[in-house]
Amino acid sequence: MTGPSPGYSVIKTSTLAHLDAHYFAPLSGMRDIAAGLLDEWGHDSADHPELVAQMEVELSGALVETAADLMRDAGLRDLRIEPAPTTPAPAAG
Repeated sequence: MTGPSPGYSVIKTSTLAHLDAHYFAPLSGMRDIAAGLLDEWGHDSADHPELVAQMEVELSGALVETAADLMRDAGLRDLRIEPAPTTPAPAAG
């Protein structure tokens, strides 16, 4: 068996499923917000489907980044990257 082709990485199927569910798909409701913003500016969002799709992705990313910043500001660590310290079990006495 050979390794992955140059320029590609291999990840577990479960990791891909997690990424697909949480990171690769836009957040629900962002398409409506994008359309609402265009409407607010006086444009018919139906005339700009590609822009609405692009805005949906950008708005999702901005929301996730803002939420992550707020969690960090509250002192929370991303436990996926920086696991919580383990406390050693007390010595048997």
